Amino acid sequence: MSYDRLTADNAAVLFVDHQTGLANGVQTQSPPEFINNVKALATIAEIYKLPAVITTSAADGPNGPIMPVVSEGLPKAAFVHRPGQINAI
Repeated sequence: MSYDRLTADNAAVLFVDHQTGLANGVQTQSPPEFINNVKALATIAEIYKLPAVITTSAADGPNGPIMPVVSEGLPKAAFVHRPGQINAI
């Protein structure tokens, strides 16, 4: 089996609903750890000039806006605002 190295031409980073309200529900890491890890992923995407897509669900409701570390770290990313609640379909 051959392996093609990932590049900006054949890879992208997808941030599905990285919103402030939803981030409050993360239980597997402390809030600072989670924010730091999300920031690291956004920074890596920016450094390697990877295409990035950011989605939101019901951003005007309890899910809240996109986490600042994502929106500020990836200012050129494509945004997909989805109506409804948490459902990436």
